[in-house]
Amino acid sequence: MDIEQAVLDSEALKTATLESALDCVITMDHEGRVVEFNTAAERTFGYERRDAVGKELAELIIPPALRQRHREGLRRLQDGGTSEILGKRLELSGMRADGSEFPVELTVTGVELPGRRARAARLYGYWPRRSSGRNASLSIKSTTGW
Repeated sequence: MDIEQAVLDSEALKTATLESALDCVITMDHEGRVVEFNTAAERTFGYERRDAVGKELAELIIPPALRQRHREGLRRLQDGGTSEILGKRLELSGMRADGSEFPVELTVTGVELPGRRARAARLYGYWPRRSSGRNASLSIKSTTGW
């Protein structure tokens, strides 16, 4: 197998994995804009991928009361600062397209990529067991250092 075919196969596997995942996977760029939004994220947050990609993550899934902190954190990292949430487990709220909020648990870890810093976050959403017994999880990958 040549290198080009190996890259194509790797991309196809990554796409299939993301799209078949039960977890939500959202990727954002260094400006906080969505570059990937998988099927589970569509179901959980109520946005179609085509409507989410290119939009600011904060406007889509972060409740208004938390958006400024999110943006400040991104700016701090763009300016070479450090993350206040890296390696910590946080309980926050996520927001669906209809504006409804739900509790989430967020953990952000560092990812080293050649020539740039990146952060991968895993966000779990919990619904009360008495209402549905569902448990959803969301992965957010940031190429920003957020």
